[in-house]
Amino acid sequence: MMKRRKAALNWEVDDDIVPDDDDAPKEEEEEEESDDETADNKRIRLAKDYLSRIEDEESEEDSEEEDRVASRLHREALENSDRLFKPAADRFKDLDLSDLPQRKYRGHQLAVTCVSLTDDETTFYTGSKDCAVFQHDVETGKRTAFIRRGEQPDGQPPEAPAGHNPGVYVHKRKKVKPEILGVAVSSDGKYLATGGRDRMVRIWDTRTASQIEKFSGHRDAVSCLSFRLHSHMLFSGSFDRCIKHWNIDQMGYVETLYGHHAQINSLSTLHGERCVSCGGDRTVRLWKIAEESQLVFNAHGGSIDSVSMVSEQVSVSGGDDGSLTMWHVAKKKPIAEHKGAHRVSGLANDPWISSVATQRSSDLLFSGSNDGLLKLWNADVEGKAITPVGGIPMDGFINGLQVAKSGRFIVAAIGQEHRFGRWSRISKARNSVQLVELPQAE
Repeated sequence: MMKRRKAALNWEVDDDIVPDDDDAPKEEEEEEESDDETADNKRIRLAKDYLSRIEDEESEEDSEEEDRVASRLHREALENSDRLFKPAADRFKDLDLSDLPQRKYRGHQLAVTCVSLTDDETTFYTGSKDCAVFQHDVETGKRTAFIRRGEQPDGQPPEAPAGHNPGVYVHKRKKVKPEILGVAVSSDGKYLATGGRDRMVRIWDTRTASQIEKFSGHRDAVSCLSFRLHSHMLFSGSFDRCIKHWNIDQMGYVETLYGHHAQINSLSTLHGERCVSCGGDRTVRLWKIAEESQLVFNAHGGSIDSVSMVSEQVSVSGGDDGSLTMWHVAKKKPIAEHKGAHRVSGLANDPWISSVATQRSSDLLFSGSNDGLLKLWNADVEGKAITPVGGIPMDGFINGLQVAKSGRFIVAAIGQEHRFGRWSRISKARNSVQLVELPQAE
């Protein structure tokens, strides 16, 4: 097993901020670098240039330049570390959300189960019960097939008896199609990970649209995948109740995380060496990788279908009991809860919440169900409340959600059925992906 590097989480914001090379603003014509300039000297030079530009920008405005520079540096550090909760939900108040521009992407024959969006907001990937994975261009809508329907890139799936049809294999004495249940794309857009009922985690090079590796190890369907931001560390969750940790740079296995007592339904990660998961055992679990420990949260009255990290400290979950719940790492009980989030008058049971998503480090929360609405919420961490903002009409099971980092749009994976089963079917719905353009603050 590959040796895992342990790195301590840095919760402090340094007063003297030195930006990374990639984050530092660049002049149109940069100075020619000296051949003998060390990496440390280069960082210092770039930091001085960056600070000088901020001082120039702030000096053009009113007084107290020193305080303004310090305030701006502190704010940018908080934004980069996901510790600043930007107000984003208020811009939707008093708006008719049914009039928001929408684009529909068709192509999948069966329910779309998952969606993943690149950090640059130009491309998203979808998986489906039809065993296909598509790449979509946000602007043009152009679609490219990574896995075609009913096929696997390497021919016969594992454990398929001789002569078996491609795309069908035997598991627990049953013939099973390798439905795609999870997709995840790395922050730099280089790698795509896919997983499904064939129990394999497949790694793709997005530049060549080719499979470059596959990982075995899970003993049941791979239900969810998540890359850590700005890294090639990947987490996979499975119906076998385990989370596996992979290093894509070295194309190797790192470790297995045990603790869930039932199938794992959803994973979420941000920058830190931690991830949050939820499952059929009615728990949300925060895994501290460096400390090799976990925090267990209990509140839902049933299986938890989806979880999303708002920041390194705050997460939101939704389950088949119909409630939305917000968690903080310092509290064992929820800091906020909204029961019957998708309640429909006349129904005995509340529609379950099949997906949740947040605009990173903001108070804007989205939840999907099968009640015909994609709902928006104000997740007020300081006020410890989840309050409704509005709803966007959307027929079908909303099986997956991804919000653009900028908040410009949200992408929803829609199916006639729930992503894990066929307990119910909405015949009027269309298996598709819907992109909704969101209004921006003035």
